[in-house]
Amino acid sequence: TTTTTTTTTTSTTTTFPAEVDGWFPFEEFEYKLFDTNLAFFRANEFCTEQGSRGTLASPSTDSLLQFLTSVLHLEANTPTVWIGVTVADGNQGVVDKAREVSMMDGSQVLLATIPWEEQEPNNARGDETCVLMATDTGKWQDRRCPADRHFVCQRLREELMTTTTSSTVLSTSSVTRSSSTSTSSSTSTSTSGSTTDSLEQSSSTSTSTSSSTSLSSTDSLDLSSSSSTSTSTSSST
Repeated sequence: TTTTTTTTTTSTTTTFPAEVDGWFPFEEFEYKLFDTNLAFFRANEFCTEQGSRGTLASPSTDSLLQFLTSVLHLEANTPTVWIGVTVADGNQGVVDKAREVSMMDGSQVLLATIPWEEQEPNNARGDETCVLMATDTGKWQDRRCPADRHFVCQRLREELMTTTTSSTVLSTSSVTRSSSTSTSSSTSTSTSGSTTDSLEQSSSTSTSTSSSTSLSSTDSLDLSSSSSTSTSTSSST
């Protein structure tokens, strides 16, 4: 009897949108791993200089956390990296998964579960309020902020920044057109002023004419009266 065994091997390949200069796009932001060792807040400052709305990567949703984990698993050559997450202070050496976390980009935390390592966060050395992410599992650890580590930045995607800039230029053009319209209105006002001056001049002319006419009539009456007086005197003689 001959037995034939067939083995099927299934391989899974993770693909990402095309990256540009190491930036991987996801929804409205793009993300890049930097292999320079910096302290947490210095790393965040560096990220703000990378582009619009730049900060340390802030995985506030499950889908973004999964995306970053996949990218780091392929790209990182270090076990942990800084991400844009801070955690409230806690009792030293005590594991407390209820400690509140915040995102450096100000986004609301929408994770179903905060992905702490099993014995984290534990504030082991005291003052551990910054968060590292394991590059192979995506799990989090609390660490002291001055520690130097590699880090991941996020910024608004390049094409969205370009669209925002175009909108700003368009708005500026609209303001310029509005300004031109206002100038035309001012010109009209000046013209109206000239018309008013003309009317005032006409009124002055009319007044002068009327005064002259009245004076001529009075002079005529005075002359008539003189003639009458002279005639009466002659008759009496």
